[in-house]
Amino acid sequence: MSQKSKPTILKRLLLFYLPILAVSLLGLGWYSATILEKFHYTEKEKDLEARAIFISEQLSQNILSDVQKLQSLTTALGNKTNTRITIVNKTGKVLADSDEDPTIMENHNDRPEIMTARIGKTGYAIRYSFTLSQNMMYCAVIHEDGIAIRTSLPMTTLTETVDRFRKSVFLVVALILIFAAGLSFYLSQKVVAPIHELTAGAERFAAGNLEQSIPIPAFAAVNTLATTMNTMAAQLNDRINAIARQKEEQTAILSSMVEGVIALDENGNFLSLNRAAGEFFDLNSENVTGRKFTELIRHSELLNGLAKAQSSDEKVELDIQTGGASSRFLQVTFSQLAPESGSNGLVVVANDVTRLKQLEKVRQDFIANISHELKTPITSILGYVETLQDVELDSTASIEFLRIIHRQSTRLNAIVQDLLKLSEIERKREMSEISKSTENIVPIVESVLQEFKVIADKKGMFMKLDADESLQAEIDPQLFKSLVQNLVENAIKYGLKDSDVELAIAQNDFISISVTNQCEAITEKEWPRLFERFYRLEKSRHRKVGGTGLGLAIVKHIAAAHGGTIAITQSNEEGTTFELRLPA
Repeated sequence: MSQKSKPTILKRLLLFYLPILAVSLLGLGWYSATILEKFHYTEKEKDLEARAIFISEQLSQNILSDVQKLQSLTTALGNKTNTRITIVNKTGKVLADSDEDPTIMENHNDRPEIMTARIGKTGYAIRYSFTLSQNMMYCAVIHEDGIAIRTSLPMTTLTETVDRFRKSVFLVVALILIFAAGLSFYLSQKVVAPIHELTAGAERFAAGNLEQSIPIPAFAAVNTLATTMNTMAAQLNDRINAIARQKEEQTAILSSMVEGVIALDENGNFLSLNRAAGEFFDLNSENVTGRKFTELIRHSELLNGLAKAQSSDEKVELDIQTGGASSRFLQVTFSQLAPESGSNGLVVVANDVTRLKQLEKVRQDFIANISHELKTPITSILGYVETLQDVELDSTASIEFLRIIHRQSTRLNAIVQDLLKLSEIERKREMSEISKSTENIVPIVESVLQEFKVIADKKGMFMKLDADESLQAEIDPQLFKSLVQNLVENAIKYGLKDSDVELAIAQNDFISISVTNQCEAITEKEWPRLFERFYRLEKSRHRKVGGTGLGLAIVKHIAAAHGGTIAITQSNEEGTTFELRLPA
């Protein structure tokens, strides 16, 4: 049976109690009618007996001896009392009858009521009268000399009276039953209404609406149940809210983590993963739950690590590189979930070490570059010194060798000085020892341009400055001047002959100093590396123009020490632009 077809509590109560009530009332009505019917018959019997005794007292020897007088008296009394009266002698002969001719009537000694009367009792009988062609109630008593006096009434009157009484009884029963049904319905509604409220409240609770409490009904038993359910709902709501808060906090923590975290069940299916893991492995956290790790991850090393972790209780650590456009270096750890989780699954933690790998490469490149940069002048110096020591040369050759030794020594000294300058800038920055003051920056820039004018003129280059003379900034004048010197020197050194070097200084949300020169275009992927120490685009070609390879690294550190940035903003046929941004 479906939920909708099941009878309600109200129907159950009515279907249970109304039949019982109906049967009880009908039984009571039937019993009452039967008792009253017997009582009515008994009263009629007594009435007939009283009439018979009364008639017996009216009979004298004079009347009994005169058949004519006896018949007249019998007829008169019968008419007055609406009773059939029959006088029977001891032989059974009918002497007189109020309704029939006694001469044609049969002998009555075989009648049950007459037979009972003759043994000294009052005789009663109900039977069909062939004389009157209807059912009659008879009562017979004995007068003196064995004469029987019988009174009778037609049963039709008695039956009609009893039927009317029965109808009245059953009408009353029906009215009582209707009233009882209405009262039962009303009382059942009163009892069932709180149960309906409890049911509706329980359905709301089951649907997750724990805020709306159940109204407290007046019935004590239901009252206690409603109070208990409200208390249970409040406690459950508090626990659900606490769990939800904990889940939100855990989700927020996992989402904020830079490490990728993946939880797997014992079958290697995804339980959850955080945002970082989705980015690392190009997964959508909403679509992976319940799916297999081996289905979504195709990296062979990761799959081998998973298999090894599932077959062992020990941690499995891997260093891998992901593919695709956003390739990353990851340190991945497979470990068993804590026993408190109730699962034998795994937790996978991935750390993005791409930046560390890049820094490691920078460090390796720096060591290789500085070794190369230092080795070249040192080898050259040693070679020429050994030649001077071992070979007798004329003065012209000796002077040329000494000039080369001086040039290489000067370059070596410049490298050492720039390295010392970088180290000093880093130390002051870390120790917060850079002393800044509010300075007008345009005069400093103009002084630098004046210093490099002769060098620019030799290459046929013209330097332009577009700036507001009143611009000021919080700077260390010496470091700021060194920064501008390196930018301008770099622009002249690598710029094309007979081209322009343009400087523009402007202020918006920050102070912008841009330097643009005409040179060979630099590919965008190499822009960040230009600020690495000793990094050169084409080492053989750029080494010919001199320099230590540390100028832009010094610029970057000075900019950072002032809370600013330095970057290439364009490099194409229109020129290469370096832009310095300082806090306004």
